[in-house]
Amino acid sequence: MSLRKSFFLFLFVVSFVSGLFFLGTYWSVEKAFYILIDNHLVEDVAEFERLYAEGEDINKHELFVLRNQKGLVVDASRLDLIPPFNPNTLPYTDNFKFGAQTYRFITVKTSRGFYLQYGIDISQGVEFLELLRYVLFTGWILFISLLLVFYWLFVRSSLLRLERAVRESLEGKEVSVYAEIRPLVEELRKRVQDLKRQSIHYRDLLMALSHSLKTPLGRLYLKIDLLSRRHKDLDLRSIREELHYIERSARTFLRLTKLEAQSYSPSFQTCNIKSLLKELLRLYPSERLRSELEEVFVECDPELSMEVFDVLLDNAIRHGEGEVWLFLKDGKLRVENLSSKPLVEGIFEKPVGGVGLYVAKRLCDVLGWKIGAKQEVEGELYKVSFWVEFPKGG
Repeated sequence: MSLRKSFFLFLFVVSFVSGLFFLGTYWSVEKAFYILIDNHLVEDVAEFERLYAEGEDINKHELFVLRNQKGLVVDASRLDLIPPFNPNTLPYTDNFKFGAQTYRFITVKTSRGFYLQYGIDISQGVEFLELLRYVLFTGWILFISLLLVFYWLFVRSSLLRLERAVRESLEGKEVSVYAEIRPLVEELRKRVQDLKRQSIHYRDLLMALSHSLKTPLGRLYLKIDLLSRRHKDLDLRSIREELHYIERSARTFLRLTKLEAQSYSPSFQTCNIKSLLKELLRLYPSERLRSELEEVFVECDPELSMEVFDVLLDNAIRHGEGEVWLFLKDGKLRVENLSSKPLVEGIFEKPVGGVGLYVAKRLCDVLGWKIGAKQEVEGELYKVSFWVEFPKGG
């Protein structure tokens, strides 16, 4: 998980928890408020019932409704303030709004069998709860806004600065970062420099190895030619094919290392892919090759293109069974053959059983081509198809 996602997850959790805290605060205050009001109502209704039963004067500001056993109103302080009545849930308290005022009534059954509804004005308390709800919600929004501002002004800038520091360290530059992470960045920069030195060392070593193979291979070709002329009964074709494979692999690998070292610049020009393939087909045994080729013109480097085609064709001949088919149509090349072994996963991403296809993928990246492979089961064999897709409008 990225640092940004972690922070946003933290922000979500904090927002959720703080929201629960503010809701809990409001709920607690509201609960305490109504508990106090209800306790006060219980005391007042008992006192009112006693005074009313004794016939004493009732405070004219007190709100009450007296109902008989059938629930009919027999007495009330104000006829315009008659709350609803439900005899099935006694005693009970509830709020009722009359005009702009809010009243809380308690409904009880007296000792004489009458129903008494006694209420007080709680408008100011309700206004206080509404104000508290507004303040808490506004405070929660302000708290979240402060977290977002903190992220934007500090966390985001710190992440961008850290990203820039890592990127510049990978480029080998001196960077200025926070003191807490400076040792880590310095260690990263040193490791990158060490890796670059090792990479250059191994690249130069591989280039030297590829160069060193070319000279003895050339000498072996000459000696095989001499042996063939002196001893015409010797069949040296298999040796020549193996030498050709070694030479081609060394040449292809050398080309790739030069490209990665930027010591070779591709020379793009308009090429006839059909002509390049026909030129290449002359180097392979014709009895196994079948082709259906159309004219396709592409902007490419002829030498790199031939390297790619050579790898695909050689791979099909060496590892395939029977005929090898080449199809060039609609801006796409397919090389098909039957094989007793299935394709290895990731054959273009790592040198599996050889560097040919791995190098071909790298060369296609340079040329701007797409390369891939697929297979289908045909009896006990696999129909393997390698394809190269050329850019449209090439």
